Amino acid sequence: MAQIKRASDLRVYKLSLQLLDQLYDVAYSIPHIKLRTQLIKSGEAVSPLIAEGFSRQRNPSDAARFYEMAMIESD
Repeated sequence: MAQIKRASDLRVYKLSLQLLDQLYDVAYSIPHIKLRTQLIKSGEAVSPLIAEGFSRQRNPSDAARFYEMAMIESD
């Protein structure tokens, strides 16, 4: 098993970036501009939140808070 040294090594991080193209396709098919904008902003926030949580490994509760925010954005 490969050792995880940075956030970009995480499968969930890679997947959150890969799915952005599909998210944009869906978002731009929505005629309501505010809903479209909210969807795009939420999708774009997931990978930075995962990276931030990964960078706070020394404090597990702080890391968990960022992972939880990423989950909330993805919902």
